[in-house]
Amino acid sequence: MQISIKNSFPDLIKDLKKMPDKIQEQIIRPALKDAANVGKTQLIRSIGQNYNLSRPEIAQTFKVRVEPSKSSILNGGIKWKASITSTTRRPSLNMIRFVERKVSLAQGRKRKKAGTQNQLHVKIKRSGGVRPMGKRVFIGNKGRTVFKRIKGQYMASRRGQTKHSEKIKAVSTINIPAMMKARRVMDTAVEAIKINFLSRLEHYSKRVLSKNTLKIQG
Repeated sequence: MQISIKNSFPDLIKDLKKMPDKIQEQIIRPALKDAANVGKTQLIRSIGQNYNLSRPEIAQTFKVRVEPSKSSILNGGIKWKASITSTTRRPSLNMIRFVERKVSLAQGRKRKKAGTQNQLHVKIKRSGGVRPMGKRVFIGNKGRTVFKRIKGQYMASRRGQTKHSEKIKAVSTINIPAMMKARRVMDTAVEAIKINFLSRLEHYSKRVLSKNTLKIQG
């Protein structure tokens, strides 16, 4: 996710371009950083509100960078850009993060009737329901991973064709960068960035221009 000054704040470009590069940097760079950090906080909050993950777990994947823009012409002549990124080593999240940890007695009785009492149940979205994973799904790797047995496929290293000799695969879902791109998550972050950037730009403009005026007078 990148913050585009040209697309979001076209009226500011004219005034900013009139300033020397050094003054631009002193105003724009900290304003962008502050706005990006607000956007990051809002993304973490929105993902946590929409998906069944803790905020610390989400936050550890996010980074904010403010750096010179290689394509300043595309950014309205402004030579700085800010980016908010979420990076993970894996392209997906294992279902272990969404496995239900507790169940009420009433819900347990319902599942017993439905025949799903001994199955793993997961909840990915906070607004969604809990769903069973099926009889072939289990937790392995010392409680760190959800696996599924592949029916009819057997490991060459195991003897016979039993349940425990079937091949297995990890069961995963979308990762945090994909959650970040959901419209309801992204829209709230973009709005927060726009509001904050304007106020921070005004703050740093007054501070920097005031300091430079004092230097000239001195």
